[in-house]
Amino acid sequence: MSFRFRDNETFEAAFRRITKEQIAKAHKHLAFGSDSSVCVLEARKSMKRLRSLMRLYRSALGKTDYSHENARYRDIARLLSSSRDRQVMMETVAFLMRELDATERPRKLKTLTRGLADVCHCLGERNGAVELKVNGFLEEQILKRRAIAMLDDAQQELGLLRLKGHGFQVVGRGLEFSYAQGVRNFLKAKKSDTDNDDALHDWRKSIQTHWRHMALFKKAWPEFFLFRITASKQLALVLGQHQDLCLVEDFVAALPTTSLEPKRCRAVSKYISKRKKVLRARALNSGAMLFADKPKDLSRQIETYWNTWCRDSFKHHPRLVVSPRQSNKNSVKRKTNPFKLTDGL
Repeated sequence: MSFRFRDNETFEAAFRRITKEQIAKAHKHLAFGSDSSVCVLEARKSMKRLRSLMRLYRSALGKTDYSHENARYRDIARLLSSSRDRQVMMETVAFLMRELDATERPRKLKTLTRGLADVCHCLGERNGAVELKVNGFLEEQILKRRAIAMLDDAQQELGLLRLKGHGFQVVGRGLEFSYAQGVRNFLKAKKSDTDNDDALHDWRKSIQTHWRHMALFKKAWPEFFLFRITASKQLALVLGQHQDLCLVEDFVAALPTTSLEPKRCRAVSKYISKRKKVLRARALNSGAMLFADKPKDLSRQIETYWNTWCRDSFKHHPRLVVSPRQSNKNSVKRKTNPFKLTDGL
C-alpha cells in the first residue's frame, strides 16, 4: 500500500489504486485496531493522503467532483478529531513542563510551573467529566462506525468518478495550483503579524500537501524528491508544534478564574506566546527556500523528471511501447505528456 505512482500504470489507474488502498487502510484501522489512539491517528493520516490526492487531480476531476470528494474525506477526519485534540493538548503541556527554562527567576519559574500543573489538571478533569457524562468509549465507537460507513460509500462511488485529460496533464495542473497556493500562504504568513495563527495554519496544510505530492513522484528521482519531502516534513513539524501551542493557548484563555488563577494564567500565556514566536521565525526561515520556485517552473521540472524516468523504464518493460515521433519531442514545451503509451504513462 505505498503512496507512490508507478511507471507501468496510467495516472487514472494510479488514482483508483491509491484511493482504494487508503480507504482500505483507514477502514482496517477503525474496524479492527486494538489501540484506539493509534488507530484514529493512522485513519486521519489516510484522510490527509486522500485529500492531497484529490488536490493533485482537482483539474481532472472537475470542480463538482473535486469539491464533493474533498469534503467527504475532510468530514471523516473531523469525526475523529475531538479525542485526538484532547490528547495533543495533554502531551503539549507535559512537553512544556519538561522544557521549562531553569534560568528564569525562581519566583517566576515557580508561578509558571504551578500554572502549567493547573492546566494539566484541568485537562484531566475535563476529559474525566466528558467520559462520565456521555460515556467516551461508547461515543468514540459510534463515531468510528459513522466514519466506516462514509468510507464504504466512498469505495462504492469511486467507480463513478471520471477523470479528464491525458498524460501528465491529468496531474500537472493540480500540482502547479497546489504549489502556487503554498507560495501564497507562505507570503501571507510572512506579511501577517505574529498574532495571526490562522495564516500559519493554512500554510502548514499547504506544506503537508506538497510533501505528499512529492512522495507520489519519488521514484522518478529519489534524491531530488526526498530532499523536498524531508524539508517539508521538518517545516510541517515546526508549524505543528506551533498549532499545538495554539490549542493549549485557547484552552487556557477559556478557563474560569476558579480553575486557574489570573497570575498563573498570565504566566502560562506569556510563556506560550514566547515559544510561538521562536517557532514562527524558524518556520519562515526554512520556508523561504522551499517556496522559492515559480509554480509553473516546478511543475514543468517535475514533468521532465517523470517523463525521463518513464522513458528509461520502458527499456525494462518490453510490453510498453513509445512511438519514435513522440520520444523526439521536447517534454518541457508541451502541455501534454510526450511519452504517452498505449497502456501507460
